Amino acid sequence: MSSDPKQSEQQPKAFLKPEIECPVCHATHQQYQLKSRMVWERDRDIDLQPRQFYWTKKSLAHIHPPLYYMWHCPSCYFTAGFKFYEEPVKDTSLSQEKFQAAVREALTGHDKGVYLAQALARDINYETMDFFQAIKLHLLAVYIHTQIDALAQKDAMNIGRYALRLAWLYRDLDQMENNTQMVEALASLHDDLASCWPERPVDEMAALAMAVASYNTAFDKSTAIRTAIDAVNVLQLIGRIHIKLKNYRDALRLLQMSGDKARREKMLLDEELKAPPAEGAPALTAEKSGKMVSDSRRLSALADTALELAESARQQWMKNEISNAETVLRAHKGKSAEALRALLEEQGIDQKIINRYIPEQKKKKMFGLFGP
Repeated sequence: MSSDPKQSEQQPKAFLKPEIECPVCHATHQQYQLKSRMVWERDRDIDLQPRQFYWTKKSLAHIHPPLYYMWHCPSCYFTAGFKFYEEPVKDTSLSQEKFQAAVREALTGHDKGVYLAQALARDINYETMDFFQAIKLHLLAVYIHTQIDALAQKDAMNIGRYALRLAWLYRDLDQMENNTQMVEALASLHDDLASCWPERPVDEMAALAMAVASYNTAFDKSTAIRTAIDAVNVLQLIGRIHIKLKNYRDALRLLQMSGDKARREKMLLDEELKAPPAEGAPALTAEKSGKMVSDSRRLSALADTALELAESARQQWMKNEISNAETVLRAHKGKSAEALRALLEEQGIDQKIINRYIPEQKKKKMFGLFGP
């Protein structure tokens, strides 16, 4: 799950090393890009994190692909995902010139930015890439992009992407064996950054929360979401992340929205495909009708996925509610049924779960002297 320096001679088999011009300072540096045909992702977590990677050469299995997601300019410290590094303003409302000026301001315009950039860019070496370096690069990318108002407040799709991938790295590091030294180094780094960047995502949950907030902003305001399929995908991704955060009510709400939208848009497409052309209007071309059929199928699949995810969220929610309820009940043995119900309600436990453990007492009717 990390790259062993002793095996660095094997890395050229896995990487392309193109010379790429930085879009901010225009310096040219070598970047690392995995050869796509040499590795496949297998098995995904609920928030789409790849859990396994299959390499065509077993000798390369020590390389953990997510460590190499970011490209980085050692001259000015600009950092972004490799897919967006060369065109950082694509699908945003920013011009290249305004973006360059904003990045320079974030990194060199004040002492905080200078200190942060130097701390996060220090000792970055792709030949010995590991979780600590990769997390630093992801933090640097998140910092740069969140300092640009037009991105943080509108075109926040990449911030969401980078925060989500940062969460995945934290998760992988937490599950890695013999991680004590790296975890301690990361804790020290966060202590060092606390005063100049208090809102930094310090762990998996904080990074997931930032991803949700950024994707929500993008869904509401970004020009990157152009089609119904884009919108449904983003809604489902936010729902998936809410499941990871155990925000099951929000997850179910968003998954319901995504399923409803997918079914509605599919119905509109199908009706358009079946309808005869309006008088004087040209018939659909084979290319356009083929695209509409493909989109209809994708929307149908997305609607099915929404149902599956919603069911998974419900099951996890009930399991979580039962666990929380039992914890409360164990901690307050001997209290009256009324007091226990009040405690469970204070904890926000679902009413159905409360009734399962402590059935609501029906109040006895009071009759007058002469009966009913």
